[in-house]
Amino acid sequence: MYLKKFRCFFENENFVGLNRFCCFCSGAQGEFAGLRAIKSYHEAQGQGNRNICLIPISAHGTNPASAQMAGLQVEPINVCKDGTIDIAHLKDKVQW
Repeated sequence: MYLKKFRCFFENENFVGLNRFCCFCSGAQGEFAGLRAIKSYHEAQGQGNRNICLIPISAHGTNPASAQMAGLQVEPINVCKDGTIDIAHLKDKVQW
């Protein structure tokens, strides 16, 4: 019951299902819920300025879409020819 209320709050929905076999459920819902939880945590800590989501350019289309829907700014990260993250590009994007 609490998980449903949690998801309804963060996903801004009136009802959510928890059945993993439900035809209306998808991995994108989990992405979105997780990103909303992260964004809300930072806001609660007084760090609402932490609103950038680093996403590899090889990521599935729902990843940047979920981040934008959650109110985050998407910053693409390059990948190497072998599919791994371009660490030099990542270091350029990271703000310490």
